[in-house]
Amino acid sequence: MDRQGARKGESETMTSAAASMAGALKTALSFVGHANAKAASLSERRLGRSRRAADVLADHCGFD
Repeated sequence: MDRQGARKGESETMTSAAASMAGALKTALSFVGHANAKAASLSERRLGRSRRAADVLADHCGFD
């Protein structure tokens, strides 16, 4: 293989690797978005009597 052919192969390899990393990043961001949405819904369910002591404590500390 000549030099140009080798460079073209390296370029294709780098392009493929970049596309794979971009796909992995999109997947990771999707998981983070899902986790954030799930966390928001869990905190909304903990209202009133069903709130944890740690949740109530933060409200009381705000008054100090």
